[in-house]
Amino acid sequence: EVPGAVSAAGGETLTISKASPDTLVPALPALYYLVLATNDSVIAERLTPRLSVLSDSEEWAYSDYRKIYQATQSGGKREAALEARCAALEQQILALEAQGNSARLSHPAEESWLTRLRKRLSS
Repeated sequence: EVPGAVSAAGGETLTISKASPDTLVPALPALYYLVLATNDSVIAERLTPRLSVLSDSEEWAYSDYRKIYQATQSGGKREAALEARCAALEQQILALEAQGNSARLSHPAEESWLTRLRKRLSS
């Protein structure tokens, strides 16, 4: 068992590092304090007076969360930009189709350049 820093109240703090997980490192200041409170004396008597804390000195969980959050935000922005670009291109296609339809009405024997392009792309 790896010994940790023991407080006057009989608790211990074990702080590990990702770089050297088998070695204890100096503890960071506490980010959160958890307090258990009860007005039930039976429950209070069953609680152990000792507290053990495992501390993550490099905040692995927070760092992983931050990386995932940033990637999600970046992906969302990229998706929105691509959707906007697709919508703009769809509007351009509709406008070109409308131009092609009006050109066909005035020159029914001629194929529009858009129709010829589509045929080339599909073959």
